[in-house]
Amino acid sequence: MAGTIELKLNDKNYIKFVKELFGKKSYQGSIDFIKWAQQGGFIKTQAVLNNIGEVSSIIQMIDHSGTFDGKGTKSFFNFIADPREAGSGMLHLANIKRANAFFIPALSGELSQTYISFGGKQVELMWLQKTLLPVPGATFFKLFFSRSINIYNEKKDTFITNEVSSGLIAHISELAAPLSKKYIQWRLNSKGQKRIFIGYDSSWKSLVIACVGKRKNIRVMRIICCYGDEKKINLILGEMLGFARRVGVFVVLVTTSEQVGYSIIKQHAFKVRLGAKTITNNTQNLPVNDFCMLVGDLGFEEQWGS
Repeated sequence: MAGTIELKLNDKNYIKFVKELFGKKSYQGSIDFIKWAQQGGFIKTQAVLNNIGEVSSIIQMIDHSGTFDGKGTKSFFNFIADPREAGSGMLHLANIKRANAFFIPALSGELSQTYISFGGKQVELMWLQKTLLPVPGATFFKLFFSRSINIYNEKKDTFITNEVSSGLIAHISELAAPLSKKYIQWRLNSKGQKRIFIGYDSSWKSLVIACVGKRKNIRVMRIICCYGDEKKINLILGEMLGFARRVGVFVVLVTTSEQVGYSIIKQHAFKVRLGAKTITNNTQNLPVNDFCMLVGDLGFEEQWGS
C-alpha cells in the first residue's frame, strides 16, 4: 500500500469493489451514475490497492477548484474500506488532512472528531424527518410514465416542477453564489431527468430543492435546500408534502439551517434526526448554509439509485 491512486469510475476494479461493499444495486456502481459523474468531470475517486492490485478502500470527492473558490475546496464522501484491510483508510484520512480546504457533507460517530482535529468546524444545520401516509393518485403514474410534472397553486403562489430549465439554473446559481451555472446544471441532474423537483414562488425569492427516490426500497423525498422567506418556504414545503403523498413517498428528509429548521418543525411537525454532522474547515468560502448541501453528495442515492 504505497499510497492512493486516482481510479476511473468505469474501471472494472472500482465497479467490483463498490458493488461488493455498497451492494449490487447501489447507485455508486450504476451505469447512470457513472456516466453522469464522468460527463461532469467534478467527481474524482481515490483508491488504495492491496498487494495483489485489488481495491482495498476508496473515497470520492467533488473538486471545487474551479467551481466557487480559489482555495480548491474538496467535498469528500463515500469513504469505505474492505473490513479485512481497514487500515488502508488511514491513507485517505492523511490526504484529507493535507487538503487545503475540505467539506464533509454528512457523517456521524467518532470520525467527526477526527475531522475536527484536522481544523474542521461543524456547520450549524438541522437534520429533520417526517413519516407520511401515501395516497397515490394520478401524479404517481405520471411520475413513472411522463418526464414532465408541473404543479401550480395560484392561491398559495407556489410552483413545483421537475423541469430544471436554463432559467431556473441561472436563478439558482445567482442565489447560491459563488456556485457556477455549469456546476448547478450538473448537480441538479437525475436519472431520467425527472427526480429533482424545485418548488418556488412567483417572486423567485424563495425556493425548495428536493429529490424523490428510494432508500432500502422505501420511497423517500430528500430536501437538500430551503431558501428564502420562512413563511414562503413553509407554503412551498406544504405543497411538496402533498405532492410527496401522491407519488407514494413514505419518508421526507430535510437538511437546512437551524432558523428554517425550527420553523419547519413548528409548521409541519417534523422531528429532529440526531447524530448527523457536517464538517468543514472553509466556512468563509462556502455558499450560505441554505445551499451548502449542493456542494456535497446529499441526495445522490435518490437521484441515481434504482
